[in-house]
Amino acid sequence: MSEPMTVRSFLDSMNRILEKESKESLKQMEITLKAELLPERNPVGPAYLWLVRDSEGRSMFWMVPEALAKKCKPRMVIIAKGHPVLWPSTKQGKRLEWLQVKEIEFPSTKELSRIEKARKLSQKGLVGWQRERKWPIDSSRGSVKIELIASKNNSFLPQLRHLFHKGRRFIITENHINMNEATEVAVAVEKASQRGGDFLLLLQQEDDNVLLFDEPVILQALKKTTLYTYLIQPQDRLRPFAYGWVDKWLESPVKASQELIGHCWQVWKGPKDKARLREAVTVQAEKDRTRLVGEISRLRRENEALQETVATLGPQKVTDLEDKLEVKDKELKKGEERRRIIDQQLLLVEQERDDLQRKLALLEAGGLVKEEPVDQDKEIEKIRRQEEFRRTLLEEERERLLAENKSLQKKVEASSPLLMEDIKKEKTALAQELDRSEERREQLAEFLFILEQENRELRGRLGFRTALDGEEAGSEELEQEEELVLGQARLYEEIYDILVQEEIERLQREVKRLQELLNTYSPIAMATLQEELEQVKERLIHSEELREKQRKKLDNLEKEMGKKDLLQKSLQEESKVREQENDTKSEESNSSEKEKVDPAEGMDTIIDKTFHLFRHGLRWNRKKD
Repeated sequence: MSEPMTVRSFLDSMNRILEKESKESLKQMEITLKAELLPERNPVGPAYLWLVRDSEGRSMFWMVPEALAKKCKPRMVIIAKGHPVLWPSTKQGKRLEWLQVKEIEFPSTKELSRIEKARKLSQKGLVGWQRERKWPIDSSRGSVKIELIASKNNSFLPQLRHLFHKGRRFIITENHINMNEATEVAVAVEKASQRGGDFLLLLQQEDDNVLLFDEPVILQALKKTTLYTYLIQPQDRLRPFAYGWVDKWLESPVKASQELIGHCWQVWKGPKDKARLREAVTVQAEKDRTRLVGEISRLRRENEALQETVATLGPQKVTDLEDKLEVKDKELKKGEERRRIIDQQLLLVEQERDDLQRKLALLEAGGLVKEEPVDQDKEIEKIRRQEEFRRTLLEEERERLLAENKSLQKKVEASSPLLMEDIKKEKTALAQELDRSEERREQLAEFLFILEQENRELRGRLGFRTALDGEEAGSEELEQEEELVLGQARLYEEIYDILVQEEIERLQREVKRLQELLNTYSPIAMATLQEELEQVKERLIHSEELREKQRKKLDNLEKEMGKKDLLQKSLQEESKVREQENDTKSEESNSSEKEKVDPAEGMDTIIDKTFHLFRHGLRWNRKKD
């Protein structure tokens, strides 16, 4: 009895038996294949292990004997007959498969290789490179239309539907056709282009013909389409001729869908803060680098010139130049710090603007704006930057005011102290004159007020007396009273005109004297006095306007007196009518005699007040020393 076997030896013996049986069964098979010979081949003993590709784009190895290999050249399309061979590898799960060629035949009609087909199609303009299309979605688009062309039994369709439904805003139109028929694919692409949309997805499976997109019909349709095209093939080892007419060529349908959805949402949401910040920093760094290169070259030239100058200067001048250089360095550092703060503030403002634009675009497109929680650190950093920016502005304003103050102090020091004393005295005198003119204006206002009171009193007396007297009051007394009131008004007006004329002449003499004095002063003092003169002129113009207003009031009083004359005439006519109706003339005559005494007393009072006011006016006209 033989020695017992282990399990491992048993399994090894069984594998050897199965391999022997499989090899014998494969040798009995006869297979005919048509393929194109590729340039890759390796000599193996008296034969060549040749890599070939069939009409569907799949490749395999042929073991061609040396005698037959001499008849073949790369890029030839031949028909081979033979049996399959399996060569187990030492690595688990690895093996080589090839066709052991016994006979070869050449097709009756010469078939072109793939390279020759590409040359002919390129002459027709069907093989080439199109311009890169821009991404068809922007922040203003609220929805996306997708045209999906695939076979009905594609296993990825349910997963793609779920992804696009989950992504929202995506409208899918599915076109189920045979993905191994070039005509159907071309017609589907043309119909999708006519319907319009944003994206076109061409989806193939592993069992489909990879070289289907080498057909001229499909190339013509893809060349005309304006949709952003995705070509998805499970194996991407062989590029089809349509590669130049599509925008994306991917292997995984899920990866392509996720990329499409993610890119669209990235456009809708806007770039991330980090990405935008990185771009801004990169651009700013490039600008700084260019600026610094120019600054370095300029400083080198200046350094060389300064070295030549220093060689001819003394130690004191060198020390002065070093001090100036230190001051310039400090100013440069301060300017760089201010620029940094301003750049940070500008970046912060741009971030807020972009965020608001993104939210506005989403709202206009019908999207939802997610309310982000407030980040305390960001808010604190934002406030800190704003405070730095405000402090920088205040420092710049402070420096500007200090420089202006220094310049003004130098100008003041340049002027003579004696001239400054004279200017102060003249300023004091002008202020006193202005106060006097204000007092006179107030006196004239009081004078006008008293005149209005007198006018009001006379108007009341005239109306009351006319109502009582009627026609018997007499036209002579009324005329005398009117002449007295008008004379009083004219007298007051003449007094006021005389006062104003004297004041104007005095001010003109004062201005002339000041103008002569200014011609002897320095430009700085003259500018100061010029400003003060302008102020005095403005006040004078203001007082002149007040005088005109008072003059208008006097004119109104004269007009009212004219209206009183008309009223008196109308009352006289009414008294005539009453006289005809009234039979008791004796009582009216007695009452008129009593009233004649009262107007006489009123006229004496008016004359006394007139002379009293006239004396006051003459006292106002005296000049104050």
